[in-house]
Amino acid sequence: MRHNHPIVHPFAILDWKLDSSGMTPVKRVLVQWEGLPPEEASWELWDDLRDLHNLADKVVFDEGGVDSNIADQPSVTNRPK
Repeated sequence: MRHNHPIVHPFAILDWKLDSSGMTPVKRVLVQWEGLPPEEASWELWDDLRDLHNLADKVVFDEGGVDSNIADQPSVTNRPK
């Protein structure tokens, strides 16, 4: 447990986007959490999630994202092992 909350691990990266709301754009990923239903998925900062769960070599992003202008959006999930 961490701060009186159970530790959950990413089950799947469902999508990603470039968040340009701040001064520097950041990559956010939509995470489905292990043991939780899909409706509990949440947008997380990719850099934080990658470092916390050691995902650097487990997820590959296609070009595009939910807020890009590319017609072919990434369609599927890359699941961490």
